[in-house]
Amino acid sequence: MTRQTSDEIKKLIEKFLRHENLRMEAVRQLDVPKANRHLLKNSEAGEALRSTAEGREALEVLLDEPELHVRVAAAEEVMRWNPDKVIPLFGRLLELDGELSQLDSPEEVGDIRLRARLWLYEHFNIRNADRNELIEPLKAYGVKLKRRDYPQ
Repeated sequence: MTRQTSDEIKKLIEKFLRHENLRMEAVRQLDVPKANRHLLKNSEAGEALRSTAEGREALEVLLDEPELHVRVAAAEEVMRWNPDKVIPLFGRLLELDGELSQLDSPEEVGDIRLRARLWLYEHFNIRNADRNELIEPLKAYGVKLKRRDYPQ
């Protein structure tokens, strides 16, 4: 028998999804103030969801959503209590020929890749912007990033 999600959690998930979708729409339109407003509302819903076990479970379910930006937003929340569950997702987003290459919007690609990279840098305590620094830590999670050479 499956557990019913409470009405409050359902409403918070709806708010989380609505504002994440509106935020990504604003990102695609390069409307930074609008994107920021929706980010704040999305974060508010995420914080409320994180505060209960039922809310955390609901966020983990969103890791299977078809929309990549929704999975990333949920992963940012899950990262706070279960980083091992989402580090592979973030790591795969740094691969050049991965799931991001299928998106049509370069703004969306940039937003998602930046968010993934920032969470990984923070988690692994990397204090520079060299993506190659993530190669070794991500190996433990089954992610094989290719070394990137930079022009001298």
